[in-house]
Amino acid sequence: MILGPLRASAGCVNCNLYADIEDDNALLFAQEWIDEESLIDHLRAESARVLLSALDCATGPPEVRLDTLVDSEGIEFIAKCLDAD
Repeated sequence: MILGPLRASAGCVNCNLYADIEDDNALLFAQEWIDEESLIDHLRAESARVLLSALDCATGPPEVRLDTLVDSEGIEFIAKCLDAD
């Protein structure tokens, strides 16, 4: 339902959702993008905002990590992308 349209997004190389069999409250949403520009375009799209709003429903602070070949960032990267609108 969520993954199909995301996988069809321009620039999306891969997208998977994993559940932790030992922790019912833990999910891993992993995405790979062709370049940073495609990721930023995705984060600014309305469809991504719906998914990002799900972070507000988390029982605790979500762990967000964005890895590139040369760097690693956190949720502040997402905030910076959204604030640039």
